[in-house]
Amino acid sequence: MIAETVLKEFYFKTVFSLFVLLLLVFSSVPIVSAADGAAASGYLPADYVQSIIDNTPATDPAVLDEARSDPNVIAVAGTIPSFSQGNEAYRWDLVL
Repeated sequence: MIAETVLKEFYFKTVFSLFVLLLLVFSSVPIVSAADGAAASGYLPADYVQSIIDNTPATDPAVLDEARSDPNVIAVAGTIPSFSQGNEAYRWDLVL
């Protein structure tokens, strides 16, 4: 009976130690892989991101005016600023 208890404690400590060891190993993998600079550059190429920013469509304040005149719309609040296509419109989309 005492031998079984000692054996169970030994197995528990061994399994727990292995679990902690694996947890430490797997948690250190992203730190090591980020150290080589691959993760620091981002997932998308800079020219692709810039093309998304440049092709962000202009905002249209008339959308809310059309919604206000629609009899099926219950309420419309706020305003949409008028931004041309590109960086300003992209920044506005990020706010939303």
